[in-house]
Amino acid sequence: RDLVRSRGLGDVYKRQEQNFKQAGEFYRNLDKQGRKNLINNMGGALASVPEEEIRVIISAFMYNADKEYGTGVAKLAKVSISQVRAEAKALMDEQAARAAKAKKVAESLTALMQ
Repeated sequence: RDLVRSRGLGDVYKRQEQNFKQAGEFYRNLDKQGRKNLINNMGGALASVPEEEIRVIISAFMYNADKEYGTGVAKLAKVSISQVRAEAKALMDEQAARAAKAKKVAESLTALMQ
């Protein structure tokens, strides 16, 4: 209980809202060649996955981190960018719903502890 109070319950749902932030920052902090290498490595590896659904979902995670990153990976993984965009939106919607729920829980717990 003290750990929850000291860190603040608000941190719980704020972290939920930033699932893709760190990966996007990492990608954008690479130089041009580093970004190209990362896309080639991830997209090339993903292209060998036989299940298209998995290639779409992973590409969508990359797309949510950074659109250029996700688009590059999707092209190499041979998946439709329109499918990737739709999945990326669905992932963001799910994340937003979880964050809203976590916020309500945090607010309820905070009220109980006062």
